[in-house]
Amino acid sequence: MRGCRLRSSSSRTAWFIVVFLVNVVAFTILPAMSAGAQTADSDGSDESIFIVSTVPVVPGVTVTLDGKSKVTDSSGVAFFGTKVHTDPTDRIVVVTPDVSPNETEKAHFTRLYRMASNHYALAFDIERPATFSFVGVNGEEVDVDTIESVDLKNSLGGQEEGIPLDRPVWLYSERVVSESGGPQVRDIEWSVESVTVRGVNLVHRAQTRFLPRERSDIKLELLFFSAHFQITDMFFGSARTGTIELTYPDGEVITHQLDADGELFLPSVPRGEYQVLIDSSGPRIARPVVISRNQEVNLDLLTWLDITIVGVAGSLFLVVPLVIGRRLRRRTKSREAVAVPFEELAAQLAESSESLDSPVIAIERDDFLSLVLEPSR
Repeated sequence: MRGCRLRSSSSRTAWFIVVFLVNVVAFTILPAMSAGAQTADSDGSDESIFIVSTVPVVPGVTVTLDGKSKVTDSSGVAFFGTKVHTDPTDRIVVVTPDVSPNETEKAHFTRLYRMASNHYALAFDIERPATFSFVGVNGEEVDVDTIESVDLKNSLGGQEEGIPLDRPVWLYSERVVSESGGPQVRDIEWSVESVTVRGVNLVHRAQTRFLPRERSDIKLELLFFSAHFQITDMFFGSARTGTIELTYPDGEVITHQLDADGELFLPSVPRGEYQVLIDSSGPRIARPVVISRNQEVNLDLLTWLDITIVGVAGSLFLVVPLVIGRRLRRRTKSREAVAVPFEELAAQLAESSESLDSPVIAIERDDFLSLVLEPSR
């Protein structure tokens, strides 16, 4: 029994010691630690990590904060240590607002976003290079030197007119916009407004669209068509040789030789209205031809022989009726016809029939009696 009392007394003593220690910690040590933290905070000796990131990710951007410079890493982030309860907006300086992280990007700083008390984001617009090549509707390559101008327009309303074709052209590809969830990256879409060759636009406006982030090599199909010319004699249908003078839409004249079959094939000509002048055995007359697809152009040539045949035929057509009419008039004049009312003729016939030197032929027709006097021979 005495052993049991000793163990119970020891347990109570241990419990009192634990309670005493807890009270000491709660009412003495913790308040002292809190006061020390407030004192350290007031004199700025405590520092916290501060983050500057880029939207979209742009490595290699130099940023200065309170005289300290950092460079964004491969994730587009720079880490600083600064006072916890101060606003660093006016103290963040972008030292390199225009950077080229690699050969296919150019970044341009636009604005600063506050993401959290210890996190700020730098927004950048991105440019990317684009190169252009051209083919006709039949798949043939079109020489870049023949292109006079290329005009582009983007989804923001910006335009690029007369872009260079001998080197890549830098186009705005992405931009940062403010949304309810914070800054968001949006693609910029581009469309081809015109491609001019010989004064004619060879694309349908805004039909070709592309995103520079997805495509850097832009192949455009231009309205180049094939044209097959066939020259034949208007009357006889035979092939005619010679040359064709083709006046292009911009006014330039190019002479092409016809082959032995009177044919000329041009594999790639821009759409538009042309003037075709045939230099062969006939008059030089220009005729309009509109090229709007792959075309077979059949032209009839009026030759000098055709013109001679037409002239002879026309002369015969005019002369023969004149000759025939003249002969008929001569035969008509050799005969005379007299028409007398029947009653008068009947009265005079009895009196005069004996004195007429020429035979009288009486023809009765309706109410008239016609006398035909035939001259005596």
